[in-house]
Amino acid sequence: MLDVRHLTRSYGSFITVDDVSFSIKKGEIIGLLGHNGAGKTTIMKIVSGYLEADDGDVSLDGISLGKNAELLQQHLGYLPESLPLYPDMTVAEHLDYAADLKGFNGKQKNSRNSIRGLGNLSLHKHVILNLFYIAYSEDIS
Repeated sequence: MLDVRHLTRSYGSFITVDDVSFSIKKGEIIGLLGHNGAGKTTIMKIVSGYLEADDGDVSLDGISLGKNAELLQQHLGYLPESLPLYPDMTVAEHLDYAADLKGFNGKQKNSRNSIRGLGNLSLHKHVILNLFYIAYSEDIS
């Protein structure tokens, strides 16, 4: 279970996230709704370990993000609106890099590599990302 408790985050004197708490059980799908500037992206960055909260805690199955960010990032995925691609990498290099970040071992990585055979990505695995169409870039992310 993902537990978010009393998250608070400010930028200067502007409070973007104010005492937010929620829980997500395994298998649940949730939506995070709010108007532009409401703090949705800030919450996601805190939950995924890419930004620190001023106060509060995020834990996954009882393990606190604060002291175990790298471990938790291996179990969480987050795809922001602006795609996190490295334009000088090929499709294959990007997928290998993502597998390394998630801590996949050799067997898991080989299984991940076989996923490339699905769809059109296998046809383009040696293409540099900055030459790719945006539709394929979303598939790679």
